[in-house]
Formats: sequence, structure tokens, C-alpha cells
Amino acid sequence: AEEVVALASKAAAQAVARRGSEEGLKPSQEAQATRKAAKAAGASQEWAADLAALVASHYMAGVAADEGLPPKEVGATARRTAIAVDAPDLQTREYASKEAALAVARKGFRRHDTIGRILKDAAAAAYGAGYTNTAAGALARQTIVEVASEEASEEEVETPYEVGKAAVTATQEVGAADAEAASLAGLAAGTAVVRVGKNRGETLSELAPDVKAAIRTAGVPENDVNQLAARVLALDAARQM
Repeated sequence: AEEVVALASKAAAQAVARRGSEEGLKPSQEAQATRKAAKAAGASQEWAADLAALVASHYMAGVAADEGLPPKEVGATARRTAIAVDAPDLQTREYASKEAALAVARKGFRRHDTIGRILKDAAAAAYGAGYTNTAAGALARQTIVEVASEEASEEEVETPYEVGKAAVTATQEVGAADAEAASLAGLAAGTAVVRVGKNRGETLSELAPDVKAAIRTAGVPENDVNQLAARVLALDAARQM
């Protein structure tokens, strides 16, 4: 029963947030309508606020980026959206920063901007959403590797190995430190394989071998492959709750 409520709440929140962003609602209106939809579907007050902060900031960041607002303002828009539902401050900053950086990075990839430009813009978006300069820079690197892996995984002839190689290339382009490069590339490659595979209707258990192959190709030591693959699959399962 809890899983049914969770799925229904998420679906309701996404539907309302999508419609609100298309109709030009203000960030606070968007967030509050999303929270109300989640509560109506059975979510607790705390869960509804958390869900609304995440879902509404996702859609509003996308709209702000598509409208051509400066990256810092994309972040500020996502933050204004997230804080309108009274979710904890730490969560609103995390959600808004992540969604703003993703929205800006995806737009940069669509425009074929240089990696340096996308990195600068994604960091500015995260900073605008409340992250410190240091945290914003780290999030920007992570975000670019994720989006680069997504792009590779959506190619017609994609294989887990090509996704893993794309993730490695992206970590080099963003200047990730050696210590973080393999885990960053592995996490991004595994996440991309899951996202695209699920869009094709595959289950997490069916995707597990491809996730491991992508992570392995990204340079993760063999002893750590299973642990990181389990983390990728668990994170995706949690996002569905």
C-alpha cells in the first residue's frame, strides 16, 4: 500500500508540475500546487513537501533555462520554487542546485557549447541555487559527466562499453581529479544505462549486467564494480518511491 501511495503521489506531482510550468505559473504557485497534488494522492505532509521541492524545481529550472535566463538566475528560480513548500533548507539547496545544473548543462549540450562553457554555466546555476563556489564546481563536473553519458546512451548504436568510454572522456574534459575520476565516470555511466534502458521497458534486474559493463569500462577497479552497480540500482529504485 505504501508503494502504491508513493507512486501515485509522484505521478500526481509530476503531472501538476509539468502542466504548471507549461502554463507559466510563478515558482511559488508551481511548488504549492505540486505539494497539494502529492498530498491529495495520499502523501504525508513531509513527503509531499519533499516531493514538491524536487519535482517542481526540476520543471521550473527547465523552463528558466529554455527561456534563456542567465545560469545564475536559473539556479535562483529553482531555489525559489523549492523553498516555497517549506521543505528543509539543506534539501531545497541540494534539489535546486542539482536540477538547475542539469537544466543548464543539457541546454549547453544541445547548443554544442564547449565543455569549458558548460562547466562554467552549470557551476553558476548551482551557485545561484545556494551552493558554495567549491560545492558548485564539484556538482558541475558531476553533472556534465552525467549528461555526456546520457547523450552517449541515447545513440542508436549505443552499447554499455561506449557509454563507459564517453563518461571517461567527459571526466578528462572537466578536469576531474584522478581520485574521483573513475567513481564519477562509473556512477554516471551506470546511471545513464539505467535511465535509457528503463525507457525501453527493461527492468533493473535485466539491466544489471549492462550497468556493470559500463562501470567497468569507465575504469572502476574490478573489486568495486559490484558495489557501485548496486549503488546505481538502489538509487534508481529509491527515486521511484
